Amino acid sequence: MSNELVDVATFGLAWEAHLAQSRLEEAGIESFLQGEHVFQMVPYAADPTGIRLQVPQHQIERASQILAAPDRGDEKEH
Repeated sequence: MSNELVDVATFGLAWEAHLAQSRLEEAGIESFLQGEHVFQMVPYAADPTGIRLQVPQHQIERASQILAAPDRGDEKEH
């Protein structure tokens, strides 16, 4: 099992990246944000791909499924 980190998603806004990271945390998947601080401090010098959300390689499939599923917070209460 590889501990190498791989990108599971990229974001242009920090709050979007943090929301996705929270969804993974709730599912027990450890994740890391790459480029977040540089992107916020000096956007023109940051990686043009944005803020990268990374997970261990062995978690990529599960993490992708979680992020692709509708967020429970999107459901409206009636």
